[in-house]
Amino acid sequence: DLSRTQPIRSGTMATMRRQRRRSGTRALAMAAAAVLAFVGLVAAGARGEPGGYDDAIAMRMAPSGGVDGGFIRREGQRLLDEAGNPFFIVGTNSYYLLEHASESQPWLKRSVVTDTLDAAKKLDLNTIRTWAFYDGEGKFQTAPGVYNESFFDALDFVVAEAGKRGLRLILTLTNFWDAYGGMENYVMWANGANETAGLSVSEFYTSEDCRNMYRDNFLAIKNRFNAYTNLTYAEDPTILAWELANEPRNPGDFTGQVLQEWIREMSAFVKKEAPKQLVT
Repeated sequence: DLSRTQPIRSGTMATMRRQRRRSGTRALAMAAAAVLAFVGLVAAGARGEPGGYDDAIAMRMAPSGGVDGGFIRREGQRLLDEAGNPFFIVGTNSYYLLEHASESQPWLKRSVVTDTLDAAKKLDLNTIRTWAFYDGEGKFQTAPGVYNESFFDALDFVVAEAGKRGLRLILTLTNFWDAYGGMENYVMWANGANETAGLSVSEFYTSEDCRNMYRDNFLAIKNRFNAYTNLTYAEDPTILAWELANEPRNPGDFTGQVLQEWIREMSAFVKKEAPKQLVT
């Protein structure tokens, strides 16, 4: 139980070192377990199927392959770069990079993006998960299929700066929660509404209008030509994976069938449109 500190019964330095080693081992095991589960979901997404923890990959410590390894593919229960070398995700979540790169408010700075990426590189990380969405007036997607160019340039900047440092990105396409727009915005757009009163986020998964908007949004991003890299997003191995949504859930559906069907449909669509990149 890491929440409780056991007293050191021996005053010797050897005993203290052993206890520190055991504590460090437990912490590392917990961190490795979290990464292991996450890698399993990414690997499952590569074949267009919903993932489970049994899809997880056996972990070993390995150096970062960096974007020099080309696109990452799934083979069995392993991730490999284009040369066939094993690739292990060692990463972090920094959802705020797009917002800071936009510099749309005085306190938002591109230097936060570069500082974050530099810190990740110094920690020998190789992957960063970040938002590729921000819905609403004056944001990234201001209306269905309508984009604020300054925000798209901001996302271009994030992708380019990550690639310069040999860091890969997992780009999240929408959000269950109302922060940064997300599913609720799609439901409001589909109903011509300005508020969520009387609407249900569950409609995001079942409404053909919402599903079409979601697909069109992905196509707009994956086909985007990045002037910083001279590549479209679909051509850029910096993008390790597309994450369908942040923490998706369907309140009230205890079977999970509606959500699972949406995941199957959208993961197959994304993989078909961006076959060189993973899906999670």
